[in-house]
Amino acid sequence: MADSAAWLVDRVIPDAPVRRRSRSRIASATSAPAREVRDVLIRAISAFYRRQTKQIGARGKTGAIAFTRRFDSALRPTLHFHTFRPDGVFDCALSRDDATFHNAPQPTQASLR
Repeated sequence: MADSAAWLVDRVIPDAPVRRRSRSRIASATSAPAREVRDVLIRAISAFYRRQTKQIGARGKTGAIAFTRRFDSALRPTLHFHTFRPDGVFDCALSRDDATFHNAPQPTQASLR
């Protein structure tokens, strides 16, 4: 896991702050429902960041890397996701290669409910 994280930071994730504390649990499920829940989770978080950076509008792009984990550290069956995502949005007005990163404000407790 540490090697995967190092590779992501060094080779995949752009130079932007990354929020990695996200552990969303769902009950035991097959692969298709787990993928659907993961996709909803990522879409909801992306929409949250786009709302936080209103000045960018529809041009704002986010991203996420999600790992599906089916067991916890004690090997109990606990389906959950570990996600890494930029802590803001990329303004892709010109092209992906010229994207400008905009930090999102720190989330408040009220906004996380």
